[in-house]
Amino acid sequence: MAPADVRQVSGAYVYSPLQVLAVGDRGVALWVDDLPFDRVACVLGYHDILLIEHRLDDHSGHLTIIGDALRFTLHYRRSSWLSLDELLLRIRRRTARIPETDVGLAAAAWSVTWSALATSALVTLGAPGPSRSVSAGFVPKPKRLHAGKEWPPCSAALTERELVLVRDAGGRLPLQHGVDLLITPRDRLTQLNADGNRLRVHAGTTAHTFEVGERFATAVVQELAGSPNSTAECTFSPRDSEGVQ
Repeated sequence: MAPADVRQVSGAYVYSPLQVLAVGDRGVALWVDDLPFDRVACVLGYHDILLIEHRLDDHSGHLTIIGDALRFTLHYRRSSWLSLDELLLRIRRRTARIPETDVGLAAAAWSVTWSALATSALVTLGAPGPSRSVSAGFVPKPKRLHAGKEWPPCSAALTERELVLVRDAGGRLPLQHGVDLLITPRDRLTQLNADGNRLRVHAGTTAHTFEVGERFATAVVQELAGSPNSTAECTFSPRDSEGVQ
């Protein structure tokens, strides 16, 4: 549950009413108070979910569940990240059809650093020994690219069940302080493009972008395509979650 709050967006103040994220056996739903119509704003079955995005700004967190025709966003206080992480893992496991386990972002794992993030529960979901896993590497500290622009540490991992893109959101420890994420189930992933400083992820009929910096976007596509000369895109067969073409 995210209580009613006022947050600042581009210099303006925006009121967010009480919101409740419900995670059930067959799907997820968002209930929003004070709507002029049915307060159940959106319902998505797990088989309809194509992408999951999580973003953090200075004071707020934003979890967006994306389907072909529908999407919804839960806005919450950034300080509540540790209350949301277990729900996020549960949604991902059920969307990617990964058996439920007791592995979560336990307090003992909160000290995980960026160098060990690829093997953490945040990326692997605790799945034992994925048959194929690719990590596109880590940027240990921000890299100055042009005109003073710095990109935060980013990583990309292709596991047996998901593509997981991660970007530092300003916290010293990623699991404790939260990160930006873009996740798609492997069997719904069709294409990955480097588009300037963004990675463009295609799932079903939907495409979504994730800013990582131009050099890192190119490196991810090259790594996942298995070719140092591939700078534009790599494609995936949704019927074969093991294959990368």
